[in-house]
Amino acid sequence: MSDATVERVRQAYRLIRHGNPRDLLELVAPDAVWEGTCEGGDELAKMLLWRGAVHRLRATSFVDVGDLVVVTVAGTRMSRLGAPWWAWRIFQVVTVRDGKIARIQDFPCRAEAFAAVGLKA
Repeated sequence: MSDATVERVRQAYRLIRHGNPRDLLELVAPDAVWEGTCEGGDELAKMLLWRGAVHRLRATSFVDVGDLVVVTVAGTRMSRLGAPWWAWRIFQVVTVRDGKIARIQDFPCRAEAFAAVGLKA
């Protein structure tokens, strides 16, 4: 299932900038949560699409941790997300349940994201 999990997350992040919102909704659980940002699958999908377009986000790497995937997200306008002017990437831990994104949590550095999933940076 792990390869399928990473592929589902890759597919969702590809859709963030260039996809059909309906296709993205099919990859997000109805009760999905983006910690500290929004709740509900519809809201999470809308937020991903909005941030992807406005901040020119792109996923640059995916680390498979079973039902969790650590995603490195980079963008040319990251400072608009509240990141310091020098921060051009963030790290997200994405939880996949039944083939759909169920939870996203943001971390400012790779070490924190890795620690959250039990890995060493």
